[in-house]
Amino acid sequence: MLRYALALALLISPAVATAADKTAYDTAIEHAELFDQLGDTLLTGVSALLDTGSDAADVCPDLESAALDWNKAAGFYDQAIAAPKDAKDTARASDAVLTDARDFSLKKASEGQRLFDTYCKGVKAPG
Repeated sequence: MLRYALALALLISPAVATAADKTAYDTAIEHAELFDQLGDTLLTGVSALLDTGSDAADVCPDLESAALDWNKAAGFYDQAIAAPKDAKDTARASDAVLTDARDFSLKKASEGQRLFDTYCKGVKAPG
């Protein structure tokens, strides 16, 4: 439930609003940042739930979703790197910066998946 509320809030934010003058780079980087932030937010929620005594069954779905979101972010960073250069891309980051962001998203995804595999495999979801 938390995941859907966060996704809705992020998707309707002005930063993700579609505009006619957006370039392929703009769209890719906004989606990359959205999924990166969503993964981070889900992990923060997982940590908070564990701090309050929740068990693995309560947090495993969000942990798995965070890893998936970071993988999605990495794909969008790749799209941003591959996007054609456009004069309207005045705030375009260098390919090296985008590659670092992608690699960090992949590292977070790998660690999130490792935690999920370690603590959540075989844990039944609540409900």
